Amino acid sequence: MASNTDTGKQRVADSEIVELFQNTEEPFRTPGDIASAVPISRQAVNSRLRKLAEEGTLQRRKVGGAAVVYWAE
Repeated sequence: MASNTDTGKQRVADSEIVELFQNTEEPFRTPGDIASAVPISRQAVNSRLRKLAEEGTLQRRKVGGAAVVYWAE
């Protein structure tokens, strides 16, 4: 799970984030959903989710002015 670094910040592996998509009955997750489940900032979550979508690990869709949802296929 998350680990401490020397600076006191938490580290979360990409696999831990992806697991949150696999262990839910919801069809999609928001960055806020993920941020509430892991010990990293929402800004860090947004960055990681974008990266995972660019890599093809997650799918991404903008659903409003600024709202974005993600899902795993």
